[in-house]
Amino acid sequence: MKASRTARLVDAEATVTLRDLADGAETATATETPVRLPRLSGAYWQADAGPDGVLNISVDVAELSETGTYEFQLIADSSPTVSDSPTTVHSVPITATGSFRFDLDLATIRQLAGDDAAYLAARIVIGGADPSINYAAWID
Repeated sequence: MKASRTARLVDAEATVTLRDLADGAETATATETPVRLPRLSGAYWQADAGPDGVLNISVDVAELSETGTYEFQLIADSSPTVSDSPTTVHSVPITATGSFRFDLDLATIRQLAGDDAAYLAARIVIGGADPSINYAAWID
């Protein structure tokens, strides 16, 4: 019996894209279009009845210039344009190509970013000489 190369099964129809690989390489710090965090029907975070659970985040780095420095961040904000003092709720340095997976608790987002943080966006912070990174990110 051969080992599976799949870390976990993913329902492609249920994924939410944070960044599409087809967007091409980034060469400077960039924030992607935010997505609205899921909410339970009729529930509001302000009433402490927001969504329970954990977001499964996947990041696949296809190309990476070794002359740059890269930090993948998830930022949360109350504004759909993530322009109202966004808060970094998770960050991880990227030093190689490959697949990265992590979980993010919705209650932690609320604790770090506040009760009205309803939008989540991917951001890549880039530094160094001649940096270039192409990656995809999504919520499973």
